[in-house]
Amino acid sequence: MAAMHASAYETAGQKSKTKLDRSWMSQARRWFQIGFLALFCAMPFVGVIQFDIPHWRVVLFGQQIWLNDILFIYLVWGMMVPLLVGVYMLLGRVFCGWMCPQTTFTEVIDKFLIWANGSNKLFHSVARRRVVIFIYSVTVAWLFAFVVISYFVTPEVLWFHTKTFWAWLWGLNGPKDRHVMNYEVYQAVRDSLRFQWVLWIALTIDLSWARHRWCRMFCPYGIWQSIFRNRHALRVRFDEEHSSACIDCGLCERQCFMGVDPRKQPELTFNCINCGDCIVTCDRVFKKRSDPGLLSFVVGEKVEGKTRLPKVVYLPPLVFLGVGVLFVYSMMNYQPVFASINRVTESELANQGHVQESVYSSFAIEVVNKGRSDDDFALSTLGIPQPAVHFSQDRVHLVAGERTRIYLDIDPDKVNLPQTNVQFAVRVQSENDPGIYALDRASFFKEGVLEGQGVGVSPQRHQPQLEDAPQDEEDP
Repeated sequence: MAAMHASAYETAGQKSKTKLDRSWMSQARRWFQIGFLALFCAMPFVGVIQFDIPHWRVVLFGQQIWLNDILFIYLVWGMMVPLLVGVYMLLGRVFCGWMCPQTTFTEVIDKFLIWANGSNKLFHSVARRRVVIFIYSVTVAWLFAFVVISYFVTPEVLWFHTKTFWAWLWGLNGPKDRHVMNYEVYQAVRDSLRFQWVLWIALTIDLSWARHRWCRMFCPYGIWQSIFRNRHALRVRFDEEHSSACIDCGLCERQCFMGVDPRKQPELTFNCINCGDCIVTCDRVFKKRSDPGLLSFVVGEKVEGKTRLPKVVYLPPLVFLGVGVLFVYSMMNYQPVFASINRVTESELANQGHVQESVYSSFAIEVVNKGRSDDDFALSTLGIPQPAVHFSQDRVHLVAGERTRIYLDIDPDKVNLPQTNVQFAVRVQSENDPGIYALDRASFFKEGVLEGQGVGVSPQRHQPQLEDAPQDEEDP
């Protein structure tokens, strides 16, 4: 039988004189899985990235990116989307097969079941296997849920509230140390702990029962990847020319945990995750005859003996590079301070006890230190005589990421300007680096307000002609 199959290669003049060993693919895939999982688990603990939901910001390598920095949000997505789309168009669902933690955790269970079904008598009992799988699922699910929540709550705070059962109860009903944290932050921690337990239960069910069913039928990320896959993407190809050499052992199909038969399925199939296990298995079968297996990875299409990719594949990298240049330029000119002016409401005016009793000449200034280090800031106005201006504090010290609210009262009687509609700006400037500043503009009416402009309405945001403003400076 072996001689008959071997002759199929010899007749076509394709007899290989050397053994083709592609077992390195399995080892490489394991290292990719371990490396990605280690990187994913380490990033929130070493400060690479943190999603600060209470303050609506992302801390990336120590740099704070606030969600009101619309330009940065667009640029980040402008780089991520083309990069991911380009990978999917070229490599298909390679992330699922080589990096996804779901696949990694599930394959550990697969290996255990193969070992238990062998000569090990201790786990011949189905009940014992289920107990081991359940314990493994509960443990891995809790650890992974802890890591996921650490992206949104600092690991120190999260660990403090989850290290014991009582800490968990405090997280739901109010921790005893609630007074030491901002209530907004406390609510975010509490909600995150609740989500951690929901995620723990969901992952436990997933690993103990769903496993590869989730990958085949439900995974939205896998479906999204497949949208951009095309017939030129990386895929497993069966050598139809020498199909008679196949001994129909079925090992390639049994080895595939996604249920794909690489000999019968079309090259473009949704469930194939390009793990390469079927290729390695086929090589092992043909290794005894020093012949290459009938399965292999291919990408693109052969034209006159050369591999060519569709031109559309080159578009995402070009977009990524273009947007990346804009992102670097924006980061180099990034102003790490933010200021915003809004009118105060009547209730806020009464609670704060301003100098002025009119909401139309009283403003609240939101100041945020978006930089990596603490800084001192000075506040000043442009376009209004200084005797008419009164800040609740004209200097403020802010630690990195801190925000504060400063009140500004303007005495209309001391504004000796001819126009009724007075336009002005507030400048917040670093005392350590004069190049770091923020401007925001507003206006008020010395003799009441325009008809229809009510209490708490945001001030006008058009560009004023500021008499006292420096002519050589631009608004950042």
